[in-house]
Amino acid sequence: MAKPASSAVPAGRDARLPRWLGRRPGREARRFDSVVIRGAGIGALICAARLARSDAFAGRVRIAAPRPRPGRRLVNGCTLRARTLDYAGAALGVPAETLADDLFGAERHKASTWAQDFALAPPHPGALDLRGPTPWMEAEPGRPLAYGLRNGHLVDRLARAVDLEVPFADTLAPSLEACLDQAPGDRPMVLDASHEPLSDVPAPAKPERFVVASQVPLRRRDGAALAAGHSCIGMRHRDGWFDTGVFYPFHDPLTPAADFYGIFYRIVRAGAPGFDKAREIAAMREIDEAFADALGLDPVDAEATRGEAMVPCIPWSDVTTHRADYMDLFRTYSACTPIITGDGMTRGALAGWLCAEALLAGEDPVSATNRSLRRWRSANRNFARGMTGLSRPLGAALRRAPRLVLRPVAAQPHMWARVA
Repeated sequence: MAKPASSAVPAGRDARLPRWLGRRPGREARRFDSVVIRGAGIGALICAARLARSDAFAGRVRIAAPRPRPGRRLVNGCTLRARTLDYAGAALGVPAETLADDLFGAERHKASTWAQDFALAPPHPGALDLRGPTPWMEAEPGRPLAYGLRNGHLVDRLARAVDLEVPFADTLAPSLEACLDQAPGDRPMVLDASHEPLSDVPAPAKPERFVVASQVPLRRRDGAALAAGHSCIGMRHRDGWFDTGVFYPFHDPLTPAADFYGIFYRIVRAGAPGFDKAREIAAMREIDEAFADALGLDPVDAEATRGEAMVPCIPWSDVTTHRADYMDLFRTYSACTPIITGDGMTRGALAGWLCAEALLAGEDPVSATNRSLRRWRSANRNFARGMTGLSRPLGAALRRAPRLVLRPVAAQPHMWARVA
């Protein structure tokens, strides 16, 4: 990756970016003189990268977690909205185009999405007779909507950039006290970017909602219903709510035979009568592969690459903190419901970059990141309502006019394509 340059502020309307961006008070005016980041995901690494290349925090950032190890299995989201590259590039100090070249090289065209389709499956089990796929969102010339890549591939590239400036720990810090012990300054800030609880921080309320999901790399057959360069949202009504999936063009150097990936997911209430985690995940696996087959896509080395999980959701509200020197960064950029709108990487990149900028400006990172993510949280909440309590009227509307219905929820160009 190219040598970092000066930081650019990504313009755009997807986030409420504060007016103080770029302001640099004197060292004595900053509340913190060092930062410990617990976690090594996208948001954590982007925050660390931005802080480490600043004059104020150079040599004063620690990652209280092990360096991530790459692997073929699909863990976490694999939809990289192109907008993400603006924020990651700003944090790393490199042009977004340079970052894209570093991630994909000559294979970028294979991973690019230029249009998104919609397909609705009948509610009955068995072979799928899809209505669609019908195009409903198109990219502007030269500005793809998104890329498909293994989450761990992006994390590995970010870790390589950070590794030159910031030391990783051998193990994940178990407590806030352990994080503070690793701080290289007298006034440290701790950013918790891990889903694992801290032993000395009050546990959040037990989640009421979860997302169950199954995802796998795929290969497009000749004559497939889903065109090359198109992604697809797929939905099936089951037991009163929607199972929802997405299929994107995809490239992964560890699984080069794959040129798409597909994921199906569902919001569930774990305490509901008759709930069975294994059965729900198996249902996601079945519909993911059935929908892929109907679109003309085949799994690639599924036993080694498939990822499955049940992920907790947090309440629909800003995330607050109980002390001034600690922030739950992970819960903040989770934006209440993970996975469902394909924006997890973007939210992590935005929150990590803006959190770092707030610390550099002497501003409160909690309020800044909460405010910046409200538009994303709203999009997630609207779609979650459509998948659950409003699923029947949404299904009826989607059958008649999918383009008209989906645009207010997910088709804002400024939340997909890069600014430039």
